[in-house]
Amino acid sequence: MRFLSTLTAPAIVLAACVTGEPVAASSELAARQIDFSLTAPDGREVPARAFLPSEDCSPCTLIIFSHGAYAAYDRYDALLLDWASRGYAVVAPQHVDSEEHPNRDAWNIDTSRPARLVDYALISSTFAAEGYSLGGVTFSGRQIAAGHSYGGLIAQVAGGAMLANPDLVLPETAHPPEAIIAISPPSELDGLVSNEGFAEIDTPMLLVTGTEDALPGFIDDWQGHLDGYEAAPTDLAYALVYEGMDHYFNGAFGREKPEGEAAMPAIYDLNGRIAAFIEDSFTDTLPTGLDWRAESNSLVEARTKRGDLS
Repeated sequence: MRFLSTLTAPAIVLAACVTGEPVAASSELAARQIDFSLTAPDGREVPARAFLPSEDCSPCTLIIFSHGAYAAYDRYDALLLDWASRGYAVVAPQHVDSEEHPNRDAWNIDTSRPARLVDYALISSTFAAEGYSLGGVTFSGRQIAAGHSYGGLIAQVAGGAMLANPDLVLPETAHPPEAIIAISPPSELDGLVSNEGFAEIDTPMLLVTGTEDALPGFIDDWQGHLDGYEAAPTDLAYALVYEGMDHYFNGAFGREKPEGEAAMPAIYDLNGRIAAFIEDSFTDTLPTGLDWRAESNSLVEARTKRGDLS
C-alpha cells in the first residue's frame, strides 16, 4: 500500500471540449477532455465524454464512470479531471435518464435501467478492442468500474453484484474490471438489489460515503450506503466514511453549488486514496486491515472487514 502521506493532491484543471487542448492549469498536472458518441447494438447513440491525461499514457488504463440518477457527466470534474491528471483515461457515458440527455423524454425508469447496463458494456467492449484509440492514446485493456449513487450500483454490477430482476444483467461483452470505485451507491432496496446480490461481488471494491449522506424517503440513514460493503466478501471490501459529507460531497460534484469549494480538502484526500487503491489492486497488494484502518484521519474513517494480517 502507498500511504497517503506520500500522495499529492493536484488542483483541478479546466479543459477544452472536443479539441482536447488544455485551457488553463493551476498545477503541473493537467487533463483534456473529448466529447464523442458510440452506437449501441440497438442503433441508439450513446453520448460520452473522455477525460485524458495531457501526456500520453498509452497503453492507458480505463476508468468507466457512471453518473448518478438524472445527473450528467459534466458535473463531476472535481473527480474525473483529477483522475485523468494522475495518468488514467476516464470515460463517462451520458445515460438516458440524465436531465441533459437529448432524448430523455422517451425513457422511463423501467427502460432506462437496462440501457445503463448496455452503456457500460458498450464503453467497456469498445475500449478493450485491440487497436482502439481515442485522442491519440491507446488502451491496455485494464479497466476500473466507477460511479456515483445509481452509477455506483452500475459499477458494483460490473464487479459481480446481481440485481433483483434476473433479466437485468450486464451484457457479456463487458470486460471484467480490476477494481470497483462505488461512491454513495444505493442500499439494499426492494425490487432493485438485495444483500444477497451484493454478496456476489467478486472484485476489490472501495465504497465511499459520508456521515451526512442521507436521502430522505430513499435512504434515510447514511449507513445504508454501506450495505454493499457489509455484504461483499471480506477480503474484497474497503470503505471510506467522510465526516460531514453529504450525497454530493456538499456540492462538490453531482449537484454542484458554490459551497462545494469548502469540500475540496476532502475531495483531494479522496482522489489520492482512489488512485492508491487502484494501483494496489493492479499489483495485488491490497492493504491489510491494520494498514487500512491506520489511514484514518480527521477527514475520513477508513474501514475494512479484513483481519490485521490479511
